[in-house]
Amino acid sequence: MPMKKTHPLPLCAAILLLGSGCTSVPLRPDGTPGPQKCPDQALDAMRMLGVHPGDTVLVVIETSKFGQSPLALSDGLLEGYLERDLGSLPAGTRLYGQVWTGGTAVVIRYNEVRYPQGGKFPFCGIVINAGGSLNKRPGSSPGIGIIQNDYGTLQAVSAFP
Repeated sequence: MPMKKTHPLPLCAAILLLGSGCTSVPLRPDGTPGPQKCPDQALDAMRMLGVHPGDTVLVVIETSKFGQSPLALSDGLLEGYLERDLGSLPAGTRLYGQVWTGGTAVVIRYNEVRYPQGGKFPFCGIVINAGGSLNKRPGSSPGIGIIQNDYGTLQAVSAFP
């Protein structure tokens, strides 16, 4: 019987994910996250995926709110997706992370990517706009940040600012 050919990415993902663990995010007095180093496992996964700190791509910030503009986000978990390819990650790849709305800008950090066909990897990326942050619009309230639209620029990072 011929041997089945396997793809190395799922095995690498399993090895990387076994070593990764959750770390708590340090918060500033205004409730926004403080600086945080990207875990080595995520940096290794990003290199393997052909994604380098500084790489950028257009993303839909929150899948469940696609098409809403302006976009109201509440503190907590979120799921977005890539609009275009990034390294070996195809358009449609899901992004998982967290949003904070405590300061003058909304802060979004993605810490995991999942291929459309399956397979997940640790990741470090932030959402920025042309000015570098996602400034809140008038009408934002405690725990809810309103930003311009449902699209943003994902920037891969080696450390969260």
